[in-house]
Amino acid sequence: MNKNEFINYFNEYDDKNSISLLYDKFLLANKTNKELFTNEFYPPYIWSKVSRLANNHSIALKTEGIFELSERRLIGFNVDQYSLFPMKVLKIENKSKFSILSHKDYLGAIMALGIKRNKFGDFIVNENCCYTVVHEDIYEYVLTNLNKIGNSSCKVSLIENLELLPQVSFNRQIILVSSDRIDCVISSICNISRSKAQDLVASSKVMINYIEINEKDVLIKEKDIITVRGYGKFRIGENIGTSLKGKLRKEILKYV
Repeated sequence: MNKNEFINYFNEYDDKNSISLLYDKFLLANKTNKELFTNEFYPPYIWSKVSRLANNHSIALKTEGIFELSERRLIGFNVDQYSLFPMKVLKIENKSKFSILSHKDYLGAIMALGIKRNKFGDFIVNENCCYTVVHEDIYEYVLTNLNKIGNSSCKVSLIENLELLPQVSFNRQIILVSSDRIDCVISSICNISRSKAQDLVASSKVMINYIEINEKDVLIKEKDIITVRGYGKFRIGENIGTSLKGKLRKEILKYV
């Protein structure tokens, strides 16, 4: 597979430069059989496809994002179970007693430091703290420079005992849908009309596995991550049968 073919394999991913760098790692790993890690975190759509390619080329590949069910992950080529990925876990503590910070507040504060989104992984917000995974080449910069989130002061510290980490939490619900079309599923999980769901899709406010879509008849599948701007992020669970009227009964996990 040449570079153009590799890039086209991920044609729905906008950051072609990131895919180009990934190809260089993939090619070098295939030629040298040396342990290599990406310098960026990739969403499920990317690392799952790379895993399939690596398997076809007999490359030992592992992905890691620290948290259980991590979505954004570093990719390691020719690694074993003892390999250490170049990442650190940071705890960001909101020191203000008068503000409640959300996932997007912490995300925005780190990006305001001039750090690209692909240099850090998932976020878990727990009570008045946020835990996130960052590439080791930027963690000291974040430790030194992140001291405010909006108008709230914060404290950043390095977490070394990973047993202290909270896990991603979900609200579980069961929905009934007539089909696996994205507009149908969004209508149910967001409790909006089908036409409103179609408008959201058409206006690029819906992502499947972090890739924007604008076609209402795209089919979703188990383990897909659905993000709907203004409504939240959802993980598609398993199908658990049908209703008496023939509708699909589907498990939905909404990220808290």
